[in-house]
Amino acid sequence: MELSPVELEMLRRWAVANREGSDKRLLPTAVLFGILGVFGNTRTVTAAIDNVVIWVYDVFALRFTERGLTFMGKWSMFAFPLLFVMMFFGTLLSLFRNLVTQSLIIEVCIVTEYGREQIDSPVLASATATAHKGFWRRVLELFGKH
Repeated sequence: MELSPVELEMLRRWAVANREGSDKRLLPTAVLFGILGVFGNTRTVTAAIDNVVIWVYDVFALRFTERGLTFMGKWSMFAFPLLFVMMFFGTLLSLFRNLVTQSLIIEVCIVTEYGREQIDSPVLASATATAHKGFWRRVLELFGKH
């Protein structure tokens, strides 16, 4: 399937806009991870996270049994946050894949436009045909010039 020059330009513009949108979604995430990296290892943040984990554990322990947390309660307590984290990283991975895909589409459109211009221009086509003779022909010409 060949695209017309107008379709090719529209595809490239769409990919550029989509890539910029992905950049704008990834930037706040990168800033958030930077802030968490700077402050996440302090005693205050570590103590706050410990208190939250203890509170969640106590809530689940009271909900599931009076004697303590059962296996199902422990599994539920860790499954929900784990599921949330996996979904978050899955979304980030999708954004990075989108970024790479859109960049490839842009590059392919640029190469296709260049190739189309070379085919349409007789001067560029003849210059390309004479410049690319092949590896072995060039090697033989090197030995023949001596």
